[in-house]
Amino acid sequence: MSSAVARKVQNALRWMDGADPVFVSSRKAYDAILEKLGRPCIAAHATVRNEFYDQVVAIISDELRSGKYQRYQIDIRFERPHLISLLDVAARDVVISIVNHVEIEITNCQLRGIDTPNDFAKRASLIIRNSEVKYLEVNGGMEANVSIDNSTIYEMRLWRNSIAFMECTNTSLLSIECPVPGEKNPFCGSVSFSSVFLPRSTRGFPIAGAQPYRNMRFHLASLQNAPATAIFHSAEQAIEREGETWPNRFLSWLYEEFSDYGASPVRPLIWLGLLWMATATLLFSTGVDVGGSADDAVGWQNLLYQQGWAGDLLRGAIVGFQPISWLGSLLSSGPSVPLVPNSFLAQIWLVIDGVLSTVLLALFIFALRRRFRMAS
Repeated sequence: MSSAVARKVQNALRWMDGADPVFVSSRKAYDAILEKLGRPCIAAHATVRNEFYDQVVAIISDELRSGKYQRYQIDIRFERPHLISLLDVAARDVVISIVNHVEIEITNCQLRGIDTPNDFAKRASLIIRNSEVKYLEVNGGMEANVSIDNSTIYEMRLWRNSIAFMECTNTSLLSIECPVPGEKNPFCGSVSFSSVFLPRSTRGFPIAGAQPYRNMRFHLASLQNAPATAIFHSAEQAIEREGETWPNRFLSWLYEEFSDYGASPVRPLIWLGLLWMATATLLFSTGVDVGGSADDAVGWQNLLYQQGWAGDLLRGAIVGFQPISWLGSLLSSGPSVPLVPNSFLAQIWLVIDGVLSTVLLALFIFALRRRFRMAS
């Protein structure tokens, strides 16, 4: 950057000490002012033409990376969209206040907080990647665009109409505060949560019971956002389990493990697969007798009369699948081949297997319908 351009850039920046503006004409004077002020809070105000965009971004980004001050207040107005990046800063005492329409990208950082004063202009963007932030506060009326990826937010505070777009992936949200049901929605646009960790216990986490999840669920449901609503409903049910009696806690735990409180159609199928493999293994080890004669077998049924481990494995797999094979008669025609477990305990287990399989199939159908049903 030439000295002439640097002077123009610095003239475009106005650094505030209280209410009195300080105009900076060179980087040397800028450094001297910072040293003289010795204050933990720096506020930058500027209106910058496009030709100075890259230079101004470089100056502000250098200051952010330095982590020299505890609070940075950014109020930069460009004539085109702009980005200020904060990279590889481990400053647990730093708070960044975003005052104007600016895009802030935070990567590989550890910060005490990110907040937005009440006079914040609308439609700013905040991108957080691979970072830890103690608290993130987005004030009402901002309609900001927020993207969080592979990060940990210890406390997130949202107010009315604060989010126009939100995408949260591979992230831990340890505590959430938002308006209660009946107040204005903090979301006024698209919201997406994917692979997000929400605490399901108050022990060891800062979450204050199930009410924050109820608040989020209510506001997301008003947007007809079924996937996001299901995520917070599941977390809400898990926390509410802490105050239940032990029979209800046990049933709630089963419901969570088998289908994530009706939010996951995949989980019942996984349990069905595991149940079938466990039953097939039990029958393979205890043995299955085959009735009738091989001369009466038709087609693939001849395989049931094989000797050795291959025949035992096939018979065990088929009998283990019987509790969920009520459509088996449609797979092939011909005479039935009786298959009877050698062990009486194995037969008892097949009864239990049948009950569990029926429950899991019902949970799968319920979760599938809930996932894809049309909102009323």
